[in-house]
This record gives sequence, structure tokens and C-alpha cells, in this order.
Amino acid sequence: MTFNTIRSINPHDDSLYLNNIFLTFGLGWRTNEHLSHCLSQARKKQIDKVGLLSVLNSMLFAYNKAMVLKNVTCGFNADVLTEIHPRSLFVRIERNVFDVGRSILQGRLRYTGSISKWWSLKPSTWPFSQAIMADPAKSVAQQIVDCNKDIDNVLSKGVATISANYEDIVNDPKGFVSKVHNKLDGLGWHVEPRRVQFPKLNKLPKNFKNIPKSILTELKRNLLSMGCDFEY
Repeated sequence: MTFNTIRSINPHDDSLYLNNIFLTFGLGWRTNEHLSHCLSQARKKQIDKVGLLSVLNSMLFAYNKAMVLKNVTCGFNADVLTEIHPRSLFVRIERNVFDVGRSILQGRLRYTGSISKWWSLKPSTWPFSQAIMADPAKSVAQQIVDCNKDIDNVLSKGVATISANYEDIVNDPKGFVSKVHNKLDGLGWHVEPRRVQFPKLNKLPKNFKNIPKSILTELKRNLLSMGCDFEY
């Protein structure tokens, strides 16, 4: 996994340079359809760590400000990223697993046109058996459970982490931002807090299609059988 060195005379004024940096980082974590997003130890050893650090530093200093990456693939590989950039902070937002499952099913419909076609992250247990893949509710439940296990495992390896429930963030966004700010301060990032207007999102996007009730019932049953605890 190699990250090409990207150079520019004046990166602050060169939008193409910045676009290439972020594109290089994003493509560097992509895998083909047969591979998990959770890199194995063997694959982590193949990472061009010097090149990756160069890309990360270019992203960080492009605007001389702290940077937030909304990239769950990074979370799957938080241990190697922490090794490369020790002052990294990983924010884990935990959500009702049934709501997660419903969102994945809606994503499948929206992006693939079918609830039977895979969409989103692949855990370390990927690929699933044909029997699991033939059942949309079961494959989504298995995806959620296995992804959570992978995240639990990697965040236990000395990774700087802050966790919060999705509902708590919605109810008190300022409090959550304050906790993140304090954690960053402890890592040596002296970030100046800014006043922002937090939008309220209490409805699903209109372009999300409804999922058949029978599938949602099976999703609940599968999640409960796999030991998940949630309100519904």
C-alpha cells in the first residue's frame, strides 16, 4: 500500500494539490470487494508508513488547523494510524443498533437498488457465507455485530479514544464538543473553540425508501439472537 509523494511550490494556494492529498489518502484505504476494510496484521505491515505520514502531515498543515476525518475505515485501523501519528484522537459514536441496521438497509436501497446487495463496511469476518448473504436482515445484523467487535478490539490497543451515544450528542451537542476539546487539549492540540449553530435533525432524508416491516422484524430478531441490547 503505497502513498505517492505529492509536491507543490505553494500548497496553500494550490487547490489541485490539496485535492490530490485528500484523494490520495482516501484511495489508500480502499479495498476491492473481496477484502475487509479491517486490515489484517500482514496487510498493515505492507503499508507505506513514511508515505502515509507525509500525506497526513500535508493534510494537517494545509490550513494550519486541526483536521477531522469522518472515515470509519480509519477507526478499523486506529492502531496503525496511532503508531504513525501518535496524537490522533478517535471519536466513537455509538448508536442504537436497530437504527444502524435500518440505515444500512436504507443505504442498500438507495445506492444499490436492492436490500439484498451489500453496502458499506466489511468487517474482518468478510466474506460472509452464501446462507447469510441470502438473508438481508441476517447479513446486516452480522455486519453490525462483527464491525463493533473489530472496533472494540482495535480501540483496546492503546488508542486515544472518546466515546459518546448518538442520542446524547443530539441532546447536548455543545457538551460533546467540549469533551472532545478537552481530550484534544490533553493530547497537545490547543484548539480554539468556536461558536456554531448546531442544526436539529429529527427526520430521515426524504429520499430514503421505506423498508418492509417483515424485514425490520427479522432484523430485530437477528440482533437479539446475537446478544445485542437495544430499545425498539
